[in-house]
Amino acid sequence: MIERPRDKTGDRYEYFTCSGRRRKRTTCTRSAIHAERIEQRIEETYNSNGLTATEADRVREMLHRVFDQLEASSDDERTLLEAQKEARS
Repeated sequence: MIERPRDKTGDRYEYFTCSGRRRKRTTCTRSAIHAERIEQRIEETYNSNGLTATEADRVREMLHRVFDQLEASSDDERTLLEAQKEARS
């Protein structure tokens, strides 16, 4: 769980603790960890597990195709709706 206590100057800081330990429901002995430290580890993990340039190109191409298809179907739907509107007028 995340805790947000205040320091001596009244500023808040965040850290994670074991909820079981906090509520005295487990025998967890893990220390609290500052949120900033966790965020740094997450960034490091993302940086080391990113896509290769080739994978990024493939994903980009696929997304372009999907968005082109969505745009085309939106255009078709718009044309149909405009025709229906004109027929009612």
